[in-house]
Amino acid sequence: MVNAPSIRKIDGKFCLTYYAMGPHHANAMCYALADSPFGPFSYSGTLISLGNALYKEQTEPTDYVGNTHGGMVNVAGVWYTIYHRQTGNRSCGRQICATALKRTGNGGFEHAEYTSLGFNEQQLPAFYCWPAYMACYLTDAKGKTKKNSKSPYIALKEFEGGELDIHSNKEMLQVVTNLTPESVVGFKYFDFGEETNANATITLTVLAKCKGTVEICVDTPNPDNRVAMVEIDGNNHWEEYSASMKHLTGCHAIYFIIHCDGKCLGDIAFFEMNKGE
Repeated sequence: MVNAPSIRKIDGKFCLTYYAMGPHHANAMCYALADSPFGPFSYSGTLISLGNALYKEQTEPTDYVGNTHGGMVNVAGVWYTIYHRQTGNRSCGRQICATALKRTGNGGFEHAEYTSLGFNEQQLPAFYCWPAYMACYLTDAKGKTKKNSKSPYIALKEFEGGELDIHSNKEMLQVVTNLTPESVVGFKYFDFGEETNANATITLTVLAKCKGTVEICVDTPNPDNRVAMVEIDGNNHWEEYSASMKHLTGCHAIYFIIHCDGKCLGDIAFFEMNKGE
């Protein structure tokens, strides 16, 4: 345990959640169980690790790591872990998150995957306009995530139609920025349904500093899994860019691979996939 303990009574047991650190740059919400709120508590597992640093066979985080604090809440019979992530722009940059937990046979909880789902137990509907700040995968060209480097990160930027910031009195929005060449921005998971969509399109809302392309891939950030290629003009203001998209069915993660002529393509605010007619 590092800090931030929080106790809930679950099925007659007292569940202590806390922030812990471990191998492979792991920063995680873990839990321990006891028969009394005074302990002794026995370590029982990891609820979630930032950037999936400890999830299954993964050995490196694919999002920013740092301290995380939170607890648990039960909504309609489902337990969720509530915690904050690191946005990557500075040491105090944080974003609140929620992830549904699955129970184990012995009354504990499985190690949940770090995704974009939030309070959703099921995959998100693919054909909708989604904010880029829900990205759960942010890596540089070498597949690494590190502060003050070439990794994309989440930042608050001025955006017409965004939320009014009481400090600056400007309309602001969280966006994904620092889109360096060959960096990757990923989202998990989307349900494309069972009907084929031959005329599907994807639209990105981008503030581009230079010309480039955004390669859209599914399941893994691999060009072999490309489903669309969006051409971007470097006009240095917010604009929507669209491209046709290969038809998909079922559930998929979506990854944006960034290609650009300069040191940084710019910022992404939203993306929208459309079925077409």
